[in-house]
Amino acid sequence: MQLKNASSPRRWTPSSALAALATGLTIATSGAALAQTINSPPRLPQEITVFPERDFTSISGFAPNADLLVQVRRNGVVVSDARGKTDATGFLEVNHPGGVCWRNITPDIGPADVVRVTYRNDVPTAVKDSGAATATQNVRATQAYEDENGNMVIKGNAQLSDGRPIPLNRLEVRIINPEFKGGEGSRIGKRDIRADSAGGRIDAAEPVNDARQVPGTSGFLRYDSATATTFTAVFTGLTPQERLLVLEGQTRAMAWQQTTTAGDRLGMTIYEAGESGGPGMGGCPFGPNGAVLAKPLTPPVYYLPESLLNATDLASQASLKDVTVFPERDFIS
Repeated sequence: MQLKNASSPRRWTPSSALAALATGLTIATSGAALAQTINSPPRLPQEITVFPERDFTSISGFAPNADLLVQVRRNGVVVSDARGKTDATGFLEVNHPGGVCWRNITPDIGPADVVRVTYRNDVPTAVKDSGAATATQNVRATQAYEDENGNMVIKGNAQLSDGRPIPLNRLEVRIINPEFKGGEGSRIGKRDIRADSAGGRIDAAEPVNDARQVPGTSGFLRYDSATATTFTAVFTGLTPQERLLVLEGQTRAMAWQQTTTAGDRLGMTIYEAGESGGPGMGGCPFGPNGAVLAKPLTPPVYYLPESLLNATDLASQASLKDVTVFPERDFIS
């Protein structure tokens, strides 16, 4: 297992992403009715989703019960691979419980790495060595914090291989917390809330006048300037209870290679704040740097000084929350 965010991170360069951005590479096959095709980004129904912080990939839409080869390629070189069979629906996961392990080494997946999935044998719908690929997008985000106006704020970065910002219509920020749905004081009807360039999506548990959005709420995602690759997502209109659920939830920043005319997202990368890489389950090989060490906080850590508890204020002491430590699991509640 490896320590993320090492002191010498890989560079996101045009050359490292060249293979990732090639679309619809087709090679004729002699004596075959079908062509050998590798689509990057994938074409529906095939989907390849990359979770770089967990070095995990989810594959769907391939032929059922088919033998697949899954490779992580960096600058055209295979750094690790996995072999597995899809289930009856054409689904397979790598480095995730219920799936298969990476072989030999768990790769430290990062920006510009290409996850390529091909058939190991002919299937009724495709020939051997055909398939699809997803280029890992360069997107990151912080955990949410509350500003002085009661808004929930997330900072992040999203950058194309040529240094320009990823188009806003290919970005989304989500806060995941199952307690949104049914939690005390929550009006939210789903496990996540979303911010994007169009105002986001905060679904109501009980629609008001047929409106799906919780009244008075929004989730806007904007770049910090016309040329910046740093962005800010802001959720407004949430109650104190809902804001607490945001703080307790997980930030995810999503970026994808292409959006179809029907709105489908192809070549998805999902960055999960606070996750650690390395083996995703028992029995999988370590990463390139061995075991994962304790992960330090990612600066900056946002807080409001005036909101800190005053140790001499008995009323504040009475409002303190419980913190329980489970040392054998390195776990805090």
